[in-house]
Amino acid sequence: MSGLEAIAWARTAAFYLDENNHLDIERGANRASGLLGICSRENRPITEWQCVYQDQRRRAEAIAHAIEQYRLVAERLTPKSPS
Repeated sequence: MSGLEAIAWARTAAFYLDENNHLDIERGANRASGLLGICSRENRPITEWQCVYQDQRRRAEAIAHAIEQYRLVAERLTPKSPS
């Protein structure tokens, strides 16, 4: 994995915690109760992982978009040196 996919995966995995609140992807419980509640209320036929992943992917994309917009603005505002 790389890029946004890797970021969204890592952000999703961070919600899987054991009884001591340590990261445990294999045996931990999904602690994203708010997101899971939304998916449940909306009757989305997806897994808990997919529910959180979709949200985390959306957030990662929004962050990437904001960074790109900042880069474009900074590029326009940076004086060009004479060649």
